[in-house]
Amino acid sequence: MPKVNWNAVEDQDFTPVPEGKYEAIIDGVEVKETQKGDEMWLVHFKLLNENYKNRQVLTNLVFNEGGYVNIKKLYSAIFGTKLPKNCETSDIDGEKVAIDVVITEYNGKKYNNIPYAGFYALNEDNEEAPF
Repeated sequence: MPKVNWNAVEDQDFTPVPEGKYEAIIDGVEVKETQKGDEMWLVHFKLLNENYKNRQVLTNLVFNEGGYVNIKKLYSAIFGTKLPKNCETSDIDGEKVAIDVVITEYNGKKYNNIPYAGFYALNEDNEEAPF
């Protein structure tokens, strides 16, 4: 049985952050597969805004007909009109974008989510953005 130094384990806040637009950096992409066999990326966004710095919001990008618009919106927020011909996780990992964050409830538990096509280039003017 492993020994754990409980004093070295930091508490984390898992309550949802308020809904709004946030500056974030992509902090990891996991390649998975949907039940239908489509490739899916689980994308980890780390918030950069001062009050919620380092809090994470996750989203799935699904590579199928219904998901391509969402993926294109994220890629456009990062690359503008010069989109890569192929999608690789390394294309987006470490990149900064602005994201919409909403609160969703599932099985009585509230959590943060990024709505479909909720990605924006950081240089876009947006009066609602808190940064």
